[in-house]
Amino acid sequence: KKDDAYRFYRLDGKPAFEATFLSAGDFEEGLAPARHEDGFGLIDTKGKWAVSPQYDNIWYAGEGRWGMESEELFGMIDREGNELVLAQFTQLYGFAEGLAPYQWNELWGYLDREGRIVTEPIFGLAWGFNEGLARVAVYGGIAFVNAEGWEVLPAKYIDARDFTEGLAPVQVRR
Repeated sequence: KKDDAYRFYRLDGKPAFEATFLSAGDFEEGLAPARHEDGFGLIDTKGKWAVSPQYDNIWYAGEGRWGMESEELFGMIDREGNELVLAQFTQLYGFAEGLAPYQWNELWGYLDREGRIVTEPIFGLAWGFNEGLARVAVYGGIAFVNAEGWEVLPAKYIDARDFTEGLAPVQVRR
């Protein structure tokens, strides 16, 4: 940020392009979120708008998808700006292993990369997938579910972390 404007620079310290922005994020897959007076859009590596500024916020959601916020609701677009999921959720997180947690009102479920609901919003909280399982808060504690939303490990944990190399640290109720 320089003189109240965000700019992009190359490794040699020279400006990558002339365009400046009110706010900007990191490049992912050749695009970066940037803010103009009209809102957030996506720019390419030449500083040109790939997706016109029109959203309240945009972030990289992984796996070639971008999360967007419009009027305090969240949805999803692709790199061309096609709305895969209309802004309808109260929260939307990034993708891991092809699924993204979403919040509808007070409960959480999972969407696939095409924006289809894989699990209805039935969890108190949902985390991303790792090694084929995701942590979810349900009545009774934290459980682990598979990609279809079925409990694989029951809700007997009061705290748990993601599986890594086949192991997950957990705290069991006494």
